[in-house]
Formats: sequence, structure tokens, C-alpha cells
Amino acid sequence: MKHFVWIVSFVLVVVLCAIYSFRLQKQLNVANESILRYGQESALMHNSVQNIINCRKMEAQSEGLRLSPDVIVTNTKGDISPLVDIITTPTLVYRFTEMHCNSCIEHGLRLLKETCSSTKLPVMVLCRYESIRLVRAVSNSYGIEFPIYNISERLSFPLDDMSTSYFFIIDENLKCHGFQSFIKEVPIITETYLNGLCSSQLN
Repeated sequence: MKHFVWIVSFVLVVVLCAIYSFRLQKQLNVANESILRYGQESALMHNSVQNIINCRKMEAQSEGLRLSPDVIVTNTKGDISPLVDIITTPTLVYRFTEMHCNSCIEHGLRLLKETCSSTKLPVMVLCRYESIRLVRAVSNSYGIEFPIYNISERLSFPLDDMSTSYFFIIDENLKCHGFQSFIKEVPIITETYLNGLCSSQLN
């Protein structure tokens, strides 16, 4: 009888230890997942901050630069024109290329449409794609309502080398200022920028 009681007690101890070990392992897994998630969020935050810093540097270096009067653009019909003939008054430009992420372009266009569709400030899209066929496809895909032009070469801005789309103002002398990168992690920055430009010039 004592031997039976000892065996039962031993089995109960083993079962309880197994249950405790299982619960402890589960808690450790949760803790590890939390640490990993925190590390990922910290890394993402660090990358976002670094991206903003880099963009601000490039924006400052691009400020006040003038595009060459020889810059040629093509509309969706394939018509070719000097950019200087198109810009007759200060114009808000959204610049993106096929190298930028689709979701970033789409988000930037949505903010532009929501904020600047009823403004006196002229708005245009200046993109860079390999062909006009692709430009037409992009225009139809995103439902772009603003004039859109393609330029086959990079612009002479430091900001044009960054991996993000951006906005700026260009005047009739092709002088450019007011650069603002689209930071996908912090879209409120772009929204505030566009609100500031377009809300003051509502029809």
C-alpha cells in the first residue's frame, strides 16, 4: 500500500512539474515575442528618424536651385515641350519615379487630391518612367486628375537621389523651393505641408 501511495505521489509530482514547466515556457515565449517586437519597433523608429534627418538634409541642399531651361517633358499624349513653356506661374509639383514604392505614391497622390483639388495654386505631377505607355498606365491606375508629365532624366536636385517621392514649388524662372519629402511612416508631415500651401489659396 505504501509503495502504491509513493508511486501515485511521484506521478503527481512529475505531472505538476510538467504543468509548471509548460506554463513557464509559455511565459518565456510571450516575453521573447515582446522583446522581439520591441526591438523591431525600435529599429523601425530609428530608421524612420534617420530617414527624416537624411531627407531634411537633401531638402535643404535642394532649396533655391534652378532647373535648366533645356529640361524637356512629355505629356500622356506624347507631346514634347520645354518645361519652361509650361510653368507660367508658381506651381506645386509632386515628383516620383518608378523606383519609389507604389503605396507611397498612392498615398501622396491621395493627400494631394484631398488637399489641393480646390486651390488656386496650380498643381502638376512630374514623374520619371521608361515610357509614356507606363505613364498613361500610372495615371489611369491612380486616377490622377492633375496634369502629368514625364521626364526621362533625373532632376538636378540632391533630393532626386533619395528613395522617396517629394513635393516642391517651381516658379516661371524654374527656381525651386519649399521641398517636402513624403515620409510614409509619418504622413502627417506631408498632410500638414499640403494644408499649409493649399488652404491659403482656396478658390
